[in-house]
Amino acid sequence: MNKASIILLLLDWLAAIAAWIIFFSFRKRIEQPDIDIESIVGDERLLLGLMVIPIVWLLFWTFLGVYNQVYHKSRIQLIYITISGCLIGSLGLLFSVIIDDVVLSLITYVRSFSVLFLIHLASFLVFRLFIMSIFKWRLNSGAHSFNAVVFSDDQTLERSMMPQLRYTDMHTFLSIEVIVSADLEKFDSTIVKIKNRDTLNLSVPLIIGTSRDRQVFIDDESLNFLDYDYKATPFLNDDYVALRTNPLRPWQANAKRLFDIVISVFLIIILSPLLAWLYLKVKRSSPGEAIFTQERIGKHKLEFMIFKFRSMYVNAEIDGPALAAEDDERCTPFGKWMRRWRLDELPQLWNVLRGDMSLVGPRPERSFYADQLLEERPRYALLWQVKPGITSWGQIKYGYAASMPEMLKRFRFDLLYIENMSIFLDFRILFYTLIVLWQGRGR
Repeated sequence: MNKASIILLLLDWLAAIAAWIIFFSFRKRIEQPDIDIESIVGDERLLLGLMVIPIVWLLFWTFLGVYNQVYHKSRIQLIYITISGCLIGSLGLLFSVIIDDVVLSLITYVRSFSVLFLIHLASFLVFRLFIMSIFKWRLNSGAHSFNAVVFSDDQTLERSMMPQLRYTDMHTFLSIEVIVSADLEKFDSTIVKIKNRDTLNLSVPLIIGTSRDRQVFIDDESLNFLDYDYKATPFLNDDYVALRTNPLRPWQANAKRLFDIVISVFLIIILSPLLAWLYLKVKRSSPGEAIFTQERIGKHKLEFMIFKFRSMYVNAEIDGPALAAEDDERCTPFGKWMRRWRLDELPQLWNVLRGDMSLVGPRPERSFYADQLLEERPRYALLWQVKPGITSWGQIKYGYAASMPEMLKRFRFDLLYIENMSIFLDFRILFYTLIVLWQGRGR
């Protein structure tokens, strides 16, 4: 969390304190019209609320992604998320705090909720619009600048673009080949201005897939030459737009991660006897370790170690990487049975818990195959926007792909998943996965 995010968080904390004090005073006046200020201030429920409710609001705003990339947010975005967040949060307070109030009539509840919502909305908006005005002034005046990496084939770009975007600290990489090797950790943003159409369409998917959730800006001219419909939003001026680098909004991504953690912990506990039995069975069925580990390509093209129950004999790929066939002789008899029910994937629940993977997402590939897929389909890099999953839309359709053509077909479904990604689609994929498991159609 950077300095701007901390400042906004502290102002939200003050806004929540002010809103609770005002609303609590209003509540007490409704219950006891003749109550004096000393009695209100001395009420222990006021103090308890001041300790708990502001923290709950901060956690809620964090869940909604309010404190992410503060300088990149527009006032319209902030107003929208503040109104919707205050509406949801006020409903939560209504049913958790106000529900036991003295009720004179139904209209008392309506009035209490209306006042609760309006007080919080006014408090958060006043503080937020004030600090956002300062942030925008600093950005427009050049007092604040982004450390940006630029990908371009225009040698004169740095001089011509700085006055337009007001970026004062830029690093220009003119060779597209360095996209993957660029040290993006020290950059806040990525700027794309590439004149050559072929180079542009080869580069943009890779730039987005390896952006590590940083903002990617592209000029209008380059945007018009893209062969794919990328989601974009306006930026500081009419010359550049921001490409979305995460298919999910912050609250959706946080909800998906929370769901992953809860379900993976639940399944690890519930399935622990089965996991123990599978471990021992694999250990006894053939020589070698029961747990098989292998490097895979994950989110943002970062490598991680995937865990599986070993379904093949040791040294099955001594002659090099090879895709599993339907009647693969490298599989042990017990391994074939596990693959049919996809029980060999169960140790990946640990990958989900660690944050390497998600329950639902494109299947992770080895770099050997990922490089081939990228060469055949440059848009394959768009799958790196999200965490790989234990199951996916492509996995349901094609299971363990046995050839490059099948992998390319599976990629089409995975790309459709990225384009239509939502929590509800995840539930749908999990439902169909259960059907596949019930029918034993894994391989």
